[in-house]
Amino acid sequence: AGYTFEATPQLPLHAAVGPGFETPTFNELGYRSDGQAGLALDLSAARSRNIEVGSKWHAQNGTQLDVSVFRAVTDDELAVASNTNGRSTYRNIGRTRRQGVELQYQQPLAEQWELQLAWTWLQAQVRSPYLTSNNVVAAGSRLPGVPRQQAFARLQWSPADWQWALEATASSDTVVN
Repeated sequence: AGYTFEATPQLPLHAAVGPGFETPTFNELGYRSDGQAGLALDLSAARSRNIEVGSKWHAQNGTQLDVSVFRAVTDDELAVASNTNGRSTYRNIGRTRRQGVELQYQQPLAEQWELQLAWTWLQAQVRSPYLTSNNVVAAGSRLPGVPRQQAFARLQWSPADWQWALEATASSDTVVN
C-alpha cells in the first residue's frame, strides 16, 4: 500500500508499506545440504516486510531531488550453509534487516547536457545468529556482498538522435563471508 501527498506542486511526499518474498534460485536449490542427490526442496521463500518514506522535489528548470528512507525486515533469509570444493549449499537463516537512505539529484546543465548523482547508505545486518560451515555468524554481523555505501555519477550529452554518457560508480568496503 502506498500514499502520495502533494505538499506543493513541486514537492510530492510518499510513503509505502508492504510484504515481499524471494523464492530460492536454481543455484540455491542445486545441492542438498545432506550431500544426497536431488534438489534442496527443503528451502523456503524468504519473506519480508518493507516500509519507505520520501519526497521527490522538482523545479521548473528540470532540477530534481529525490530522498527516501527505508527499512526491510526479512524472515527465512537464504544464506550459504557450506561451500566445499566449489559446491555451495544453502539454508534458511533467521531474521535480517536492511535499512538506509537514498538520495538522487538530477540537474540539466545546458540544452543537451545533464548531470545525475546518486548516493545510498545501507545498513544490512543479520538479526538472528546462525551456523555456517561450522562457524557462528553473530547477530549484528553485516550481510556479505552488500556495501555500506554506494555512489553513482553520470554526465550525459544528448545531441540529435544520439546519447553519450560518462558514468562513474563507487562502493565502500564489502564483507565477503
